[in-house]
Amino acid sequence: MATAWAREGRLVVRKPGSPDYGVELAAPADVARLQVRLVGAQTPAEPRSTARDRDQEAAWCSDFGELQKAVAQAGGGVEIERALGVGAQAVKTVAFEGMVGDTNADVARPLERRL
Repeated sequence: MATAWAREGRLVVRKPGSPDYGVELAAPADVARLQVRLVGAQTPAEPRSTARDRDQEAAWCSDFGELQKAVAQAGGGVEIERALGVGAQAVKTVAFEGMVGDTNADVARPLERRL
């Protein structure tokens, strides 16, 4: 993931190549469960549409499936309690201001990996 911000128990991450979309991760303080949903930029570089939102949601769902496989191969697991079909819910719009690289960012760039 390229950029992130954290506010009020929510973390939004974006990946390179998808500047207008991200994934919001939300959890209670004990992190017993995690909610994941696609979000779209309030001020996108390219106009958003229902079709574009649906295509991005399908791509992110595919990526999540790959994450599940990787976690399983490492001996872990991800249990999905409830899932909605692609396009079943409107993509939430969020302001991406404050992303890493912005001087007002809420989350600093992760430290370099130490060996």
